[in-house]
Amino acid sequence: MPKCFMSHLITSEIKVIPDLLEQFPAMVTKVRETLGNQVRLSVYREHESSTKFLMVTSGIEGDPEIHSSRFFESDVYPDYIAFLEEAPSTIISNLTHRRGLGLEDLQPGQFMSLGYRQAEPGRLLELEAELDTIFAGLEPIPDMLGFAYGPSLTASEAVLSLVGWNSVEGFAASRPMQVLFKIKGGE
Repeated sequence: MPKCFMSHLITSEIKVIPDLLEQFPAMVTKVRETLGNQVRLSVYREHESSTKFLMVTSGIEGDPEIHSSRFFESDVYPDYIAFLEEAPSTIISNLTHRRGLGLEDLQPGQFMSLGYRQAEPGRLLELEAELDTIFAGLEPIPDMLGFAYGPSLTASEAVLSLVGWNSVEGFAASRPMQVLFKIKGGE
C-alpha cells in the first residue's frame, strides 16, 4: 500500500453559509493557492449535511504554525471567514503513526472518520498504545483503507485520528455493537 508522507495535520470543522455554497469551491481554490506547494488542502463534506465540511490541511514538511500563520495573515483569510456561519473548530496535530492509504489517496465517494481522544494527565503513551490495538482490530474490515494518528499540538495529552473507508457500511462495521434498552413505565 502507498505510504502517507504527511508530517502534520490541521483539521477545521466548518459550516458554510447556505447561500454561499455555490461559490465555496472557488474560495477553496484561493486558499489552496495561498498555502503553496508544501501544504495539501482537502475538503470533505459531512455525510449527512450539505453545509458542514472538514477542511484538512496536511504539511509535507515544515512547521504547521508557519503554514497556519501564512494563511491567517493572507488577503484571502477575511474572504474565507465571510463564508462561515461560525468560527471553525481547529485542531493541529503531528502524525506519528500511519498505515495504508493516506488522506491524499482518498477518492470521491470514499469516506473518512475523525476521532479526537483526550488522555488522562500523564497517560498519552497509554492512549497511543490503546489506539494501536484499536487500529489493529480495524485492519481486517475489508472497507478500511488506512489510518493516521498522532498527538495534538493544540491540546495537551490529546490524540487526533483519521481513518479512510471505502464505504459508510465499512465504518458502521467498525463500531461496537450497541445494546438498546426499552424503558417501560411502572405497573
